[in-house]
Amino acid sequence: MMGKLKLKNKNIDIVSIFYLIKAFIATWALQFLFGMTVRNPLTVVFFVVLCVWMRFVSINRQESEKNPLVKLAVCAVSLVASGFLVKLSSGRVTESFSSGLFKLLAVAIMALGLWALFYELLQTVYFLAGGDKAAEKVKTVEKKVDTVADKENE
Repeated sequence: MMGKLKLKNKNIDIVSIFYLIKAFIATWALQFLFGMTVRNPLTVVFFVVLCVWMRFVSINRQESEKNPLVKLAVCAVSLVASGFLVKLSSGRVTESFSSGLFKLLAVAIMALGLWALFYELLQTVYFLAGGDKAAEKVKTVEKKVDTVADKENE
């Protein structure tokens, strides 16, 4: 008779799996970007570091999620930066593939992984810079500049 599979940790949620997948794709993108093979021991190191880092950022992400302009700016800058790197390195990455499908998959994986890396990097910078507190300071300075400009115009 077959036994039932019992999980010791039943708190595995979709979000944790999402960050593992994101770290895996980002690691794969780094492999393409740096020309590393799967056998390189740094692959495991990159994967573990990215898993821990992305989880840290996800825990502290609540501040930036409140501000849609920050999220939009982070997405846009990440898209531009990853597109630039993909454009620069796509020829070197795809030269070993003979199939057009494999070339397309390699470029797509690298683009998605680099976007995730830049997105998480910018989220980390935003968090370390003070998050919404820094944004509130900028708004306060803008208001002061506007009031001074209004007084000068009158």
